[in-house]
Amino acid sequence: MKSGDLLNKSIRTIKDRGEIYGDIKQNHTNIAKGWSVIFGVEVKPYQVALANDWQKTVRLLQTPNHTDSLVDKVGYCITANECLRKDK
Repeated sequence: MKSGDLLNKSIRTIKDRGEIYGDIKQNHTNIAKGWSVIFGVEVKPYQVALANDWQKTVRLLQTPNHTDSLVDKVGYCITANECLRKDK
């Protein structure tokens, strides 16, 4: 997949998931709250996105040509940025 296509598919995926799960920052804030309780440390929304990105990285080490994981990695980087940008 060409890089531009990968980026565009990631952006479309984020928009589609936003319609299903709601606001991207609110969704990651809710996940962070739950993880904070589970792990006993404060987890921030951008850290949720980075942790999910790492999960995709590990999966890609096993199956490097899995396009969906590449799309998701780009999406999680965008999500981390959105969480950080909106915090300010």
